[in-house]
Amino acid sequence: MFHRLRQALAAGGKSNPTAGSYSASAADKSARRYIIVFKPHVTQEQIEDYISSVQKQGGTVTHRYDIIKGFAANLGPEALSNLQSLQGNIVESIGEC
Repeated sequence: MFHRLRQALAAGGKSNPTAGSYSASAADKSARRYIIVFKPHVTQEQIEDYISSVQKQGGTVTHRYDIIKGFAANLGPEALSNLQSLQGNIVESIGEC
């Protein structure tokens, strides 16, 4: 999956950085950076809802991708666990970067 992301970005795909969000939440120093890729049927509105949920759990979104349905974020254990529970139906892959 991440090979496909690299190819898409190299071919001119866009990665939209989210301003001022490149460090883990001060409250959660255990946060790590992940790329979350959603299944093709997931709508942009649903992705925005998941982004909002991640932010409410202390996560920080660093990039939103428009070639693939996904985003990069600094996630603490709770936010990561919640996204992992969606793998299979909603989330295609979660990779640490």
